[in-house]
Amino acid sequence: MRKSILVKPNLKLIVLGALAIVVLHDVFTRGMSEPSVFLNHEYSVAWMTDSELARLIERVDVSPNSAGYLLISEAYERRGDMRKALYYVRKADAIAPQQDFEE
Repeated sequence: MRKSILVKPNLKLIVLGALAIVVLHDVFTRGMSEPSVFLNHEYSVAWMTDSELARLIERVDVSPNSAGYLLISEAYERRGDMRKALYYVRKADAIAPQQDFEE
């Protein structure tokens, strides 16, 4: 009689299971992670300088339009300041119905 004390493991199943765990971990943690400290650095993704952004804000405050507020929002979003970006998106949403009514 044959006695088999050690059983040969199914390596393909182990590799597929590990791969499934890695993929699921990546899917669930991608959107929930906090932004990196380096992304909040003002020079990392700023495509608009501080002076240009200040001039744009002044110009849009003088003659408000939703496109200008959305551009300001995008500038703050690229800098990593989501609070200010959402503030200007809300301003653009609030002003958009009024612009449609005037046109």
